[in-house]
Amino acid sequence: MDNEAVDVVAVGGDPFLGGKDFDDAIMNFIEDEMRGQYDLHLETDLSLEAELRLKAEAAKRQLTGRSAVPITFKAKRPIDDIQYSQDPLVPVRIDLTREKFEQITSDLLTRSEILLENVLEQSSFGWSDIDQVLCVGGSSRMPMVREMLTRISGKKPLLHDPDECVAKGAAVQAALLSGEGALEEIHVTHVLAHSLGVAVLGNGKPMVDHVIPCLTPLPCSQTRDGYTTTLDDQRSVQIRVYEGESTDLEAYSNGPLGVFHLEVDPPRPKGQPQVSVEFRCDENGRITALARDNDTGRESRTVISLSGQRDRQEMQHEEEMMSVAVVS
Repeated sequence: MDNEAVDVVAVGGDPFLGGKDFDDAIMNFIEDEMRGQYDLHLETDLSLEAELRLKAEAAKRQLTGRSAVPITFKAKRPIDDIQYSQDPLVPVRIDLTREKFEQITSDLLTRSEILLENVLEQSSFGWSDIDQVLCVGGSSRMPMVREMLTRISGKKPLLHDPDECVAKGAAVQAALLSGEGALEEIHVTHVLAHSLGVAVLGNGKPMVDHVIPCLTPLPCSQTRDGYTTTLDDQRSVQIRVYEGESTDLEAYSNGPLGVFHLEVDPPRPKGQPQVSVEFRCDENGRITALARDNDTGRESRTVISLSGQRDRQEMQHEEEMMSVAVVS
C-alpha cells in the first residue's frame, strides 16, 4: 500500500464469524439460564425470542465498556401451569458478565485467530512485515478481539470508525468511478478470494476440479483441457461452477455458483469428445465461464457474480439439472 495503489495479497473469511454469531451465543446462554433458574423454555414464545435477540445484541455492545450487564424481561409460564393462571408472566433477570461472555464465545475467537494466521501464511508474510492492523466492523470493538490481535501481532490494533469505514470506502470508490476531480486516483489490485472449479467425475465419484486457484491476481483467465463425456451418445454435458477450496461436493452446502449446458453433437462414444472449460475473471467481480467442444468448436457460456448470486430460474431448475450427466 502506497500513496497511489493498494495491492491485495491475501484474503480469507468465514460466514459464521459475524456479529450475529456472537449474539447467538448470548441467546443460547439465556435459554440455558431460563431452563436452569426458572424452568422456562424459550421455544414456546416467538415474540419473546425476537425481544431477546435485541437485548442480546444490546448486552454485547454494553459489555464493551462494562464488566456486567443485567438482561431483564418477562416470560410466559407454561400453558398447563394452572397454579399460576392468574399471573401468566414471570419476571426474569439474567446477569451476563464480560468474563462469561468471553467464555461462551471463546470458540468464535479461536476460529478468528486461526483464520488470521492462515491468511498471513497464504500471503507469505510474518507479523513483523505488517506495519498496522486495521479493524473493520463493530465486533472489533470487543475488548477480547483487540486483546487477541495485540497478543498475536504484537501491535495495538487501529479502530478508525469501524462501523462506518466500509460505507465510507464505498463512497470513495463511487466518487473515483464517477471521475470526481477532488480525489486523487487510487488503483486497487484484487485477488481471487476462493478457487474456481467445475464438478466432474473422478474415479467414478463426483468431485470439484479446481481450474483457477485462490489468491490469483485479478483480472485473470485460465483454461483446463481434458474433460469428456461419461455416457455413450451423450448429447449434452452439464457444467456446474463451484467456488471454494474443497474437492468434496458435499462441502458445498449452498450448491454451485452457476450451472449451464454444452451441446456435444454429433453423438460420440463416451470419453471421445474433447471438452475444455475456461474461466475469465475481471476486476469488477464477474466471472465468465465458458465450455467448448474442441472437436466441433461449439461453445456455451454463462456470466456469474463473484457474490455467488443465482437467478430464480437457476434455483428452480437446479434439481433437474443435477440429474444430468456431468463431465469427467
